[in-house]
Amino acid sequence: MKLYLNILVCILAVFPIINSIAQENPLIGDWKVIAVDNGEFYFNSERDSISLSEEIKSKYNDSSRVEQLKKMAKMIYIDMTFTFSSDGQFLQKNQIQPLNSFYKIDPKSSRIWIYESGLQQDSPDFSITYLLKDNRLFMEIPVTEPPTKFELIR
Repeated sequence: MKLYLNILVCILAVFPIINSIAQENPLIGDWKVIAVDNGEFYFNSERDSISLSEEIKSKYNDSSRVEQLKKMAKMIYIDMTFTFSSDGQFLQKNQIQPLNSFYKIDPKSSRIWIYESGLQQDSPDFSITYLLKDNRLFMEIPVTEPPTKFELIR
């Protein structure tokens, strides 16, 4: 009986610490892409809709080519997940090339700082602008021109 009481006390002692960590960093967990805007097209998987830029409209000028583009968008972007761990690890999983790096968040500037070689680096490799709204994570990743914008859910 005493063993069970000790275990219960330990659990009750650790739970507030874990809960406070999760509250300090609302990004912790797995996020699935549901919409993407890469400057050439905007694709929303919930609505299965795509909007094309004027340049891309001229290349994808019939419905079968647009369907091919939607399939490609699903493969490249919609099957992608982003994972933020409590220990500072950041994982971007996709079918092409996964990215494993580290992150820190700055809620005041709404930025996620990405460190590709570890958090001991003097400066981040790049930053991601983010917004949490209605249980959705909106991110703008500036590694391409124009930056790629994502909408994600847990």
